[in-house]
Amino acid sequence: RTMSAGTIMRHLALLTLLAVLPAIAAAPAGARAAVSAAAKTRKVQHMHALHRQMKLPQGMKLEAEDEGEDEDENELPDHVTVFFAIGFAIMALFAVVFLNLALSFNGPGSRQHGPMMHFLAFFVASISVFTYFSMWANTGVMHVEYVGEAEESRVLFPAWYLDWAITIPTILVAIGMVGSWAISSIVITCGSALMMLGTLWFGAATEGAYRYVFFAGGAFFYGLLAFLLFIEVSRGRKVGAQEAGLHAASCYLAIASWGSIPVLWLVGECGTRAASVEVEVVVTAAADVLG
Repeated sequence: RTMSAGTIMRHLALLTLLAVLPAIAAAPAGARAAVSAAAKTRKVQHMHALHRQMKLPQGMKLEAEDEGEDEDENELPDHVTVFFAIGFAIMALFAVVFLNLALSFNGPGSRQHGPMMHFLAFFVASISVFTYFSMWANTGVMHVEYVGEAEESRVLFPAWYLDWAITIPTILVAIGMVGSWAISSIVITCGSALMMLGTLWFGAATEGAYRYVFFAGGAFFYGLLAFLLFIEVSRGRKVGAQEAGLHAASCYLAIASWGSIPVLWLVGECGTRAASVEVEVVVTAAADVLG
């Protein structure tokens, strides 16, 4: 029987995914090994340069010159990175499901909001796939040592912030399409989300107590975003019953999941460090997948 173009594309997408799965599964270990080897090589080269400049006796070695054989201290333990692998797998599954729904959509107005919503969800999931893959491979993670701080280096996750800076506005556009928002409402909510993420990231990269000034800004813009979403929920009751229910649920879910970002900033590595890296990664990943 003749297959439709959508069916052919779905089959090609699934075959491509099956073909690259072995390489995807093996890549993080190779990337971590390459990053670790490069860091160790730079360290050894630096120590040898110091050795020559200081003109130490031939038999004398600088401390940590042979640390190339030790485990890289800037690598997260396996029981943490496994959650990045789980997030990668879940987001990959979401991407395949939403792509299949988008290509097979045959509802009323088959090229209106229906497939557009599925395509937006596919793009969001696809971005998150590479975000979790980069953190699984330890390339989307930063270890920062602040001058003047006597504590160990802090672990930051810039890949998450870059992900959110793209996916949260995309999700807001999708919610706005369901709730028939005005263009001004979409612009204001997206701007509030970007300001929240920007101030929190600058706070994470700032030394000392000054970081909490940025945190206050991020908390303010999150509050503004949540307030705007509550307003849109009340306005969304004017649309159809089915759309209103989906719109309200999406807004409440967004408020809950995105609210974890400033909270985990405060108790995690960026702020007081009251929570361990493991707790921060697990809760952030769970809220991210839920959102």
